[in-house]
Amino acid sequence: PRFSVLIKYCLIQHYLCHINKLKVKRLKTVDLIRTSRRVFLCARGATGLIAEEFLKYLLWMGIDAILATDSLWLKHIENMATKNDLIIILTVTGDNESLVQAALKSNKNSIPVVTLTCNEDSKLKFYSDIILFGHYEKIINYRSMDNNSRLPLMILTRIIAEYMQ
Repeated sequence: PRFSVLIKYCLIQHYLCHINKLKVKRLKTVDLIRTSRRVFLCARGATGLIAEEFLKYLLWMGIDAILATDSLWLKHIENMATKNDLIIILTVTGDNESLVQAALKSNKNSIPVVTLTCNEDSKLKFYSDIILFGHYEKIINYRSMDNNSRLPLMILTRIIAEYMQ
């Protein structure tokens, strides 16, 4: 029984540490959003709808925000953004090449990058100043197409918006 209590205590400590680290990252993200000249929200596919909702929250709060969901825009994001701006990438899997390239180019040009993803093994972690992870959940596989839940990204964006108020 004593060993079991010790394991449970260690697990609780691990999760509390993880929660504290996540809180620090969220607060840093909020500071970056508040101090940036403009915020570019980058997403592809259905995740663009989550980014669009987050855009509305930012605009309501008086943040100069721009939504980039087109691969051509993403290809040249570093030509539109400056070091005083912020790139926020939203992606479930982190595998979309246009998002990875946007992060890479932004990083090379010293433009801060925050990534919200559900994939801890994403290439984006190498090009992001801050990365926030959500839970990964595959919900359906229809005609060989995976469809993953975007709810964790929605929750992350909502938490950030709540911290900003």
